[in-house]
Amino acid sequence: MKYLMMGLSFMMAVWLGAFAMLMQ
Repeated sequence: MKYLMMGLSFMMAVWLGAFAMLMQ
């Protein structure tokens, strides 16, 4: 379960980063 939460947080960070780059 710990690794699942780490993976979800990592994917969310990547998605937010891509969204921020698109909004610039």
